[in-house]
Amino acid sequence: MAFPTRATARQQIGRLLGGYYSGTTNASGSTTTSTADTDMGAYKNDWFNGKWIYFSAAGNERLIDDWVNSTVTFSWTGALTAPDALAYEIHPYAPSVIHSALDNAIDDSFPYYARTVRDYFVGGSPLINPFFQEWTSSSAAKGWSMSGTGTVSRITADAVTTPTPPMPLFGIYALKLVNTVSNAAAMWQHVGPGYDGKSIKVYALVHAVVSGRVSAAITDDDGTTNSSNHGGTGWEILTCTRTVNLTGGDSNKPTAEVQIATGSAINIYIAAIWTDAGVTPAVHRLSDMIAQPAAVYRLGAMSTTTDQILDNVFPRIPGRVRIPASWSPISMSAENADARYNAIRLNAPRSGCIYEVHGFAPLSKPSADTDYIELEPEDAGGLWAYAAHKVLSMLPAPQQTPGVIARMNQLKKEYIEALARRGNPLYSN
Repeated sequence: MAFPTRATARQQIGRLLGGYYSGTTNASGSTTTSTADTDMGAYKNDWFNGKWIYFSAAGNERLIDDWVNSTVTFSWTGALTAPDALAYEIHPYAPSVIHSALDNAIDDSFPYYARTVRDYFVGGSPLINPFFQEWTSSSAAKGWSMSGTGTVSRITADAVTTPTPPMPLFGIYALKLVNTVSNAAAMWQHVGPGYDGKSIKVYALVHAVVSGRVSAAITDDDGTTNSSNHGGTGWEILTCTRTVNLTGGDSNKPTAEVQIATGSAINIYIAAIWTDAGVTPAVHRLSDMIAQPAAVYRLGAMSTTTDQILDNVFPRIPGRVRIPASWSPISMSAENADARYNAIRLNAPRSGCIYEVHGFAPLSKPSADTDYIELEPEDAGGLWAYAAHKVLSMLPAPQQTPGVIARMNQLKKEYIEALARRGNPLYSN
């Protein structure tokens, strides 16, 4: 089954709160402060007064000032683009408040509602999310930044008909970078502090069909070292080495990069970027916050030669080796401003090996209607009830009537009963 989206959650929470309706406005006749829906003619005058109308396509919400049955018209204060032929929802409370309550419920219900996390990193490489498996949106890979004029998108193996030969994905995603204008573009990540004077080697697994434009790179305070240019014949591993100079004090250097030089339009695909600094740090940043650790496994070593790419760049290992590890949070810093990283300390790290980390994290907070919440639909009812409880608990004291308080208590009871039926995922998975 597909995971529920924020839109699904909002609608279910609205139903639990009572007074949820939905429809589509008439094809014409709307103004900036009113709209009509002939299908709502069964509801008497003022029926919707004081409720909220939400146009999901634009994310606009307005408090309904008046509902007129004879003209089947909603009106509100605060101009919008005339909403002709638009899907809408009506809620008893502001949808923005429902969204905030859902976020609070996700936070407060952990670890009972949690998602399984599998993170990956390469021993000896401080880069997070080296295989582009974690995305904050369909156009933003966690931990990575883009400079220049490119457009980033997340792609999956089964969605790729080109390039050929097949993409050697590790996991289910890779990154596509499109540069449609005659300017430069780059994907980059800060390698981390403590590399002044050290020699760093960058590896990048890249597909291109245009030669002479794409390279791996390392940039520090003194300048940039680039790899040889991509030959334009499919998948290649690009490599470059530089001794880092940080005398300028730039806290965002050094950076590991894949660069596109100026020229005509070009599409490239990146399956992995990793580094080797000649040492194997014991502590590795993870691309996702694993609040409850479970296990760490060592897989095979990364291949570093082009002729091994198609069948061995991410080798299929007959068995994982479970290894001991300890966990610690990374404190806030300029490079970790969102505090969504965690750290793992390995007892016996091996440079160039792939590590797979298992754990549990809070459910993702959706920021758009199409964003998923990692729950099976049959498990979601308790979370929706808890979010509805949160909505009512946010009401001002004068609005918390005996009836509202009774409904709050009932919703909290439904949430607790759902937890009892579901069990704790930390122990049931």
